[in-house]
Amino acid sequence: MAVILVIDDNAEVANTVALALKDAGHETVVTTTISDAHERLSQGGLDGVIVDVWMDDDDGLLMLARHRLAQ
Repeated sequence: MAVILVIDDNAEVANTVALALKDAGHETVVTTTISDAHERLSQGGLDGVIVDVWMDDDDGLLMLARHRLAQ
């Protein structure tokens, strides 16, 4: 079982993706803001991340790149 972080500013989309992942046997964590995503990423213990590219407050891929550089 993998622990997967789902990042999407649309809560309905994030929860739908999380439900599909749970049905496939994975544990999921859902965040809907970039700041919450940064905080959860900093905690570690994740096996994967699914991120929305175009979010209201930022670009998901750029957020991941910035987080990686900050590590």
